[in-house]
Amino acid sequence: MESLLEIYKEPLFFHGPVMCAAIAFVAFASFATPLTLLAYFQPSWAEAYRIQKRVGQDKIVAPAVKSYLMNGGVFGVALFVLWPLIRLTNLHTGPLPSWWIILIQFVVCVYVEDFTFYWMHRTLHTNKFLFKHIHSHHHQFQVPWAVTGNYMHWAEFLLIATGCFLPALLMGSHVVVMYLFITFRQWTAANEHCGYELPFSPNFIFPFYEGTCFHDFHHSRVSGNYAAFTALWDRMFCTIAPGYEDYHHLKNKAQ
Repeated sequence: MESLLEIYKEPLFFHGPVMCAAIAFVAFASFATPLTLLAYFQPSWAEAYRIQKRVGQDKIVAPAVKSYLMNGGVFGVALFVLWPLIRLTNLHTGPLPSWWIILIQFVVCVYVEDFTFYWMHRTLHTNKFLFKHIHSHHHQFQVPWAVTGNYMHWAEFLLIATGCFLPALLMGSHVVVMYLFITFRQWTAANEHCGYELPFSPNFIFPFYEGTCFHDFHHSRVSGNYAAFTALWDRMFCTIAPGYEDYHHLKNKAQ
């Protein structure tokens, strides 16, 4: 027992699981708060960028915050329990690698996680039992606000978190790569649920990204557009949401 407890005193436990959980918690709150306030106050300048004509309701905020706090706690416990396994990977705190290695590994994390999320998310929809008992929790509101990015069943939250961790762990990345990707992933969780197609989003630098409307259509149709970030996998596997292609065509034509 004493030797088991010793592994939680290792510096990597703090710089790995502890810091990752803290960054995930703070990052989502930092991104979701202003975007949720945007949906709440509905400033006139932003109305041109609203995706759905329907307006979300503020009753969504309290249960979403409660879910966010509970899932964060479950996530922290899971990291603690799984640390004996996580420490066996090559995740490290050594000298920073070259910037281009960090960039390549970050991009790999983005697209690999998008792929694993696609199949996990698609399964949660196609399996009636999983949808009813797990994923339907996330679809209680068809007009999402940013705060609902982490509004989901704890089991789904852990599945997504696992997918976020795996690429960096398998590559044996520096913890900084993990920090950057977790921060980015929490940004996308908030942004893709904000309900607005903001033209100045930095996400458009990524190939195959088509805007916030892509995931918003998934919520309005409760079908198709299963990937978390890009349209790549849904186009490849023919699971585009009904009506999305017409909307996307008109949007591009207007631009």
